[in-house]
Amino acid sequence: MSRSAGAGTEDSTAQQLRNATMDSVAPRFLIRDRDEKFGAMFDRVAEGAAVKVIRTALRAPNMNPVAERFVDSLRREALDHVLLLNEEHLGKVAREYVRFFNKARPH
Repeated sequence: MSRSAGAGTEDSTAQQLRNATMDSVAPRFLIRDRDEKFGAMFDRVAEGAAVKVIRTALRAPNMNPVAERFVDSLRREALDHVLLLNEEHLGKVAREYVRFFNKARPH
């Protein structure tokens, strides 16, 4: 039984990655979970775009939520309050926030 090219299939996620990297603008790394929608085709598209795919650990169901909460807090607590000038400025703001997140905040 073949799967359609609808949302959530390996074909559609590979196509989304193609669309996102069309203009030779691609991230160096892509962190993804082990969902079957990210299959061999997705990995081939990433390799063709020179993107290193990093899979989350096996049997680590909290890995994605923790990462998503961190990224959301970075956006909400830092990036939403700064007018970013360029990629270098983004990196500096992100590094300062990581320093704050790991040292100044109570955990």
